[in-house]
Amino acid sequence: MFVARRLYLYFVAGVSLAVLAAGLVNLLELGLQTLWEALTGTQVIFQPPGAVRRELSLYSALTVVALPIWLLHWWLVERLLSPGRPEAEAERRSLIRALYLAVLLFDAFLFWANAALELLELAFEAVLDVTEPFTLRLTAEFVIGRLAVLVVLGAIWIYHAWVVLRDRRAGALSGGADWLPRLYLYVGAAFGLVMLLVGASQLIQAVVDAIFAVGEVVSGDLRRVVAQGAARLLGGFVVWSLHWGYSLGLRTQPDWRGEHEQRSLLRWVYLYLGVFAGVVLTLGALAVSLAELSRWVLGVGVGDASQRLREIVEPPALVLPVTLLWLYHRRQIHREAEGMPEAGWRVSVSRLIGYLSALAGLAFAGAGLTLLLGLLFDLLLGGSRVAALPPDWWRDQVSGYGAVTLVGGLAWLWYWYAALQRVATDPVAERASLSRRAYLYIVLAATTVGLLGSLAVVLYRFLSWVLGITSGAELISDISVALGVVIVAGVLLAYHALILRQDLREAAERLPAERTVRLTLRLPTDVDPQQAVEELRRHLPPGFELEVAG
Repeated sequence: MFVARRLYLYFVAGVSLAVLAAGLVNLLELGLQTLWEALTGTQVIFQPPGAVRRELSLYSALTVVALPIWLLHWWLVERLLSPGRPEAEAERRSLIRALYLAVLLFDAFLFWANAALELLELAFEAVLDVTEPFTLRLTAEFVIGRLAVLVVLGAIWIYHAWVVLRDRRAGALSGGADWLPRLYLYVGAAFGLVMLLVGASQLIQAVVDAIFAVGEVVSGDLRRVVAQGAARLLGGFVVWSLHWGYSLGLRTQPDWRGEHEQRSLLRWVYLYLGVFAGVVLTLGALAVSLAELSRWVLGVGVGDASQRLREIVEPPALVLPVTLLWLYHRRQIHREAEGMPEAGWRVSVSRLIGYLSALAGLAFAGAGLTLLLGLLFDLLLGGSRVAALPPDWWRDQVSGYGAVTLVGGLAWLWYWYAALQRVATDPVAERASLSRRAYLYIVLAATTVGLLGSLAVVLYRFLSWVLGITSGAELISDISVALGVVIVAGVLLAYHALILRQDLREAAERLPAERTVRLTLRLPTDVDPQQAVEELRRHLPPGFELEVAG
């Protein structure tokens, strides 16, 4: 009964609030348009006679109908939380309530954040005097529309954020009521972080274009790019600071909120995803830069020294904000791990970061080496694509594939050497760690799937050649990359399977023949202890023994 009632109340409250928001946004937009026209004497939107009155009637009707419905149902919801009511605590801990608040916060956040970013961009364009094809009327229409969305959806977001904070201050929450609001918090932080990084990269792109006199410097007005980048950088920073700053403050709370935040799986996933994404994007940028340097050395492609230098400098420069955020999240992980009371938490965190980074490096190295081997097979065995392409075509591909292999291989060697050092220092803890096991099994799974797929491709192409469907040269080109996958995946599979086997063997050797666990049995005063022990002995699994000490 309670679940059905909650579903009804929150569903109707959500639908009526959406209708109310639409009515209020449009009413506010009409009001601001009327005020603008009265102050400036300029009509914002040219409409036929009576259109404004029809819109006013429609949006007023939506507001007048939706407002009392939402107020009634939300009052019924809030009444359930009144002190002294028996269902108040259950309502506050309800998964349905948490889901409603999280979805509403996220939807309202997307609307007001997007409107704020567009207004910021327009403000920076006005400050930088960017020439626009828009007339004053169209600019006013744009600003008024975004302001209406920002005011109405911002107010809805603020109110429901206050509701969430009030629920959390009232007492400890668990389950979905605890992690759903936190999920919104980290999604909002990630959204702001992405906007911040995009804006910073755009500004760096503008600086690179200005230095090398390319891009918008030649084809257009660089101020537009600067305005867009500055708006996204500032807006993203505000959004990220708002959400991430709150999570940092929440973590320091002395009550259950601080403890839950410190141990939140969502928090650690967010931090580790930031580290992993930073490693991957940084390695990718370095690989692209190194590939361009190799092409320059090998004389591949066209362009003067300035253009070549830009192609080398640009990728790592654009990814520099990502690299900095990667280092920040990595430092934050270590800082938070130091404050955990459990012994070895910091070592576990460092171990997980190391294996994640090793996995990223291995993926780059494996992919690059696979493509290099495929290219080598084509060159040595005379594949069809070798005959169809111009001479020295392979230099361009060797530059790209070799750069990916080198960057990924060096990264993997660096982090794998650190793992070997940890094995030498503390073999028992390192070999038995969950991070190491996860890394090994992920590699084994990926290489096994790669072997299966590539062997199937090789067999399929070979049978097509046997049946006369394809020529020998086409067969070589068709299976060259698949053969590369077979070799690389086979070597990686064999090596990591050997490591896993060694880990399991040493773990089995160090496992004691039996373990003793001391238990305390508390019995009512009217129960015979000897009979209770005998009853427990009868239910023990085979191989287990129960002894009474003393």
